[in-house]
Amino acid sequence: MSNQKKKWLAKGIGLVFGSLFLAGTANKIISSFNAPPTIRLEQIEAMYAQKQYPEALKAIDLFQQQPDNNVKAALIESNIYRQLKQPAKALASLESEIQKKPDSQLYEQLALIYSEQGKNAEAEAALKQAIKHDPRNVFALNNLAVLYINKKQTPEAETYLRQAIKAAPSYPDAYRNLGFLHLQTKNTLEAKKHLEFYLKLQPQAPDAAEIRKLIG
Repeated sequence: MSNQKKKWLAKGIGLVFGSLFLAGTANKIISSFNAPPTIRLEQIEAMYAQKQYPEALKAIDLFQQQPDNNVKAALIESNIYRQLKQPAKALASLESEIQKKPDSQLYEQLALIYSEQGKNAEAEAALKQAIKHDPRNVFALNNLAVLYINKKQTPEAETYLRQAIKAAPSYPDAYRNLGFLHLQTKNTLEAKKHLEFYLKLQPQAPDAAEIRKLIG
């Protein structure tokens, strides 16, 4: 999966939220539900990719009854409800799975939905839970930093961005956001250093020309 395909755009200075992208290859399943079939995650991903949402939701319900469940099914389910503009159901699907199996990715997705609703306090709490369950979740670390940047809480934002870089030294969004953070605080030398490294990692980034012009 491409870790930069879906992004949250933060306010003001173009900060980037990393997020989750789900896809798969096309398959047809479920000819009859007279006996519970064995559902594979790849089949659910294929239905999601083909926008066969009713079939995917039915398959997810069966999949989650199997002993060897996978949290990605709940992530797909929540994304389907997001596409259908039903955020309450998207949240409910995640919260139900969290009750059974707390997982960093589930909390990360929960934060995404809260952020889309403008519920930043709830998003912040969910991101902290994501980090608690996986201290190396770079998406959650980066996204929490963006929330703090928007709240002008610079020390907290820098702490989480540096944790993201430590966890994943090649994760470009953290360097970009750290560069913009230093621009906010007028630390142009540090800003230039981090933005140059971002461009080294992402030379063809959509904002590459703009950033090159910015840093001179």
